[in-house]
Amino acid sequence: MPYIAPFQFYVDAFFELGTCRSGGMGLTPIPFTSIVEYAKIFDVEEVEEFIYLIRLMDNVLLEAYDQKDKESKNGNRKKKTSG
Repeated sequence: MPYIAPFQFYVDAFFELGTCRSGGMGLTPIPFTSIVEYAKIFDVEEVEEFIYLIRLMDNVLLEAYDQKDKESKNGNRKKKTSG
């Protein structure tokens, strides 16, 4: 397990902000307004850096979910065509 203590605030913020995603089909990005509001509430000094890091983590998560979804769909197609 990597040592993340210096970044724990960002990790906690990311998971908390994940609750602000809109509902519906699939995983959606964390709204920009939610990130900014979180930064205001917690008096984040480097707001631009905070936004950048949350967006970076969110993009990695969204790409991973998208890749997993594509693999799942490809697996289902192979099962349908092979059977």
